[in-house]
Amino acid sequence: MSTSERTPPKSSRTSSILMQPFGLFIRSTSCAVSTVFLIGFALQLILSYLPWSVCYMMYLNHASWPPKYLLDFSNLSFYDVEGSNFYIEANNVTLGVWLLHPENHTTNPRPNMPVVLYVHGNAGSRATLCRTRLYTNLQRLGFTVVAFDYRGYGDSSGTPWGEQDLVNDGFAVYEWTRKEYPNKEIFIWGHSLGTGVSTHLTQFIERQGLKVDGLILDSPFSDLEDAMRSHPLLFPLHFVPGFTETVAKAMKIMEVNLNNSAAVLTLRLPILILHAEDDNVVPFHLGQKLYNIAQTRDAPVSFVTFRRELGYGHKGIYQDPDLPRIVNDFFDVCRRHGGRVPNAPPLEA
Repeated sequence: MSTSERTPPKSSRTSSILMQPFGLFIRSTSCAVSTVFLIGFALQLILSYLPWSVCYMMYLNHASWPPKYLLDFSNLSFYDVEGSNFYIEANNVTLGVWLLHPENHTTNPRPNMPVVLYVHGNAGSRATLCRTRLYTNLQRLGFTVVAFDYRGYGDSSGTPWGEQDLVNDGFAVYEWTRKEYPNKEIFIWGHSLGTGVSTHLTQFIERQGLKVDGLILDSPFSDLEDAMRSHPLLFPLHFVPGFTETVAKAMKIMEVNLNNSAAVLTLRLPILILHAEDDNVVPFHLGQKLYNIAQTRDAPVSFVTFRRELGYGHKGIYQDPDLPRIVNDFFDVCRRHGGRVPNAPPLEA
């Protein structure tokens, strides 16, 4: 006796084939959502019992490639910069510092050029490529650059906890710079997380009756909570119930916020804000928000935007060929600040 198989109708087979991609999409989406919720709940559990772990999340001081223990910070030529490496003992930690002198044949022959104290962002070290490129550009313009690593970064000892740790480290380097160059202007240049350190460092310096001549905020945020909500890696986790509140609570316990919006309102010096429209780490609108707040002060503030099509993103503003003019114009504003220069309008690079 023979058997026969029933063949499904052609329309049924076609429908099944068409549904396969849709089914794959549903399964992939389900898997992605489940992963996000799993990570979100796991992080909440960790932060609830170990609130200090939020510092690792925000500072990323152990995130470095190549690993920082393989780097030789004394060999500056390896990083294509010229200067000297030394260490400052302060606040029970040892801070690694680079002193970079202006190039002998600068493109900016103006006399008595200022010192730039560079305050970097999270992850990496003072030897990170985008940072060394900026140092080199500033050296070519005739500036002396002082770059350092906070505790726990690069070859600096210790571990950063509250934001005041970072500010204290910056102040120790500022004090050294002021003693070394008593007759030079000092400008602070902060990038990303370093903008939060820079505003609070400048605030701390002014409260000591000391002076910073100008402040440059490169890719800044309004406050760390805003930055956290907008960060591409953390953004999906804010859909997990309770995640945002748990992180905010841990940040409060550890005294980590770096509220630029509040700090700039207390500062009496000129401020220059630089931000690329295509910044996908600290979104452009956070820089705009900070500028709007800074405008309410009785001191000069300028906002230079870099068009999206330039492709500078979060770390590439140093490449802009117009940056020397922008920096020089800002330094001129700072030098005229005694004459009460009004707020400058936004500029576009």
